[in-house]
Amino acid sequence: MQSQTNQTTPQQAYSDAGLIYIRYHGTIDTKDNGQKKINGRRPAYTKIEKQPKYNKYSGEYYSLLMGREFQPGRRAILLDFDNKSEGSVKSGLDLVKLLDMDQYGAPKQSTPSKGCHYIFYLDAEQTSKMISNSINNITYQRVEYAMDVKLKNQICKRSPSIIEGYGRYAWTKGSYDKLRNIPRLPDELYSMINAKKTPPPPNTHTNSRANRH
Repeated sequence: MQSQTNQTTPQQAYSDAGLIYIRYHGTIDTKDNGQKKINGRRPAYTKIEKQPKYNKYSGEYYSLLMGREFQPGRRAILLDFDNKSEGSVKSGLDLVKLLDMDQYGAPKQSTPSKGCHYIFYLDAEQTSKMISNSINNITYQRVEYAMDVKLKNQICKRSPSIIEGYGRYAWTKGSYDKLRNIPRLPDELYSMINAKKTPPPPNTHTNSRANRH
């Protein structure tokens, strides 16, 4: 079996896994917090049914198509943990530690902003019951974290994409082999990401004071 050390390319690893990727030319945007991201026009990927053929001029940025059936009854889903905290939303990396994400044996990729991605698959029953194909921020034990979920018609930026002078997307050791055997999303993680968001409870203290005036 090949591994990263035996010169497996990302493209070969994706092909072996049955995952479809796109290539494109893009632009680099800088966020208010200083983080940089790949942006720009992409191909009409929602209409792509099989792996396009590319050449060396096709574009320097790569993305995997999420929500696609890469094996019968199995659809790829991305858990994207961001290295950022904003207001009451805590860093996704804190959630990675709390959940001990590496225990599940999923392929893992580091991002230019020092966040990380994990890929799992959903079975047919899980897919049919998903409340959304794209989720921003996840609540765990009543705390909100910078973790996104991407499924149907969503993309996941991938190695070998590089943001010059900033960072690269890179699979962690052993992830090429894990891509050939992507694990099912465990029930406890499925329940966490698929929970309906509820509004925060009313501030009864504030309301009682207001009612007295």
